Amino acid sequence: MRRSEKQIRDQALIEKILLTAPYCQIAMVDRRKAYLVAMNYAYYDGSIYLHGAKEGRKAGIWSNGADVTLQIVTQVELNLKPGDPFPECAYYSLFAEGRIKRLRNDKQRREGLDILIDKYGGSKDYSTDWHRVEVWRIDIIGEIIGKQSGHNEG
Repeated sequence: MRRSEKQIRDQALIEKILLTAPYCQIAMVDRRKAYLVAMNYAYYDGSIYLHGAKEGRKAGIWSNGADVTLQIVTQVELNLKPGDPFPECAYYSLFAEGRIKRLRNDKQRREGLDILIDKYGGSKDYSTDWHRVEVWRIDIIGEIIGKQSGHNEG
């Protein structure tokens, strides 16, 4: 990171961001072209959990596992001070690389959905048509890199 003073080194803060940010963006490659989606997610035990449709572009890319890049940006605030030509932007951001895989058995899928429901709310009544959705897990590879600006840096 070029501006090392902006790097988040506090692992507790990184964990807090992972647990509380409302959504993430996931980048991947589809037929040699970049593809990016924003999704709700939940973080648990070092992994990112997602759910989505069983069919479509991202489901096709992820069907047999794929390398992905994850970005989370949260607590964004634009502050324009009188006389300054541009606003300052305060934010927290995280960046990580990982491998996504579809959770195939019902036990893993229910556990993944439970993790998502615990974050966002909803019913854990699995008598409904929960089989309509896929549940995915991103296993983080390497370090999660955090950056902050305007939120008590240093």
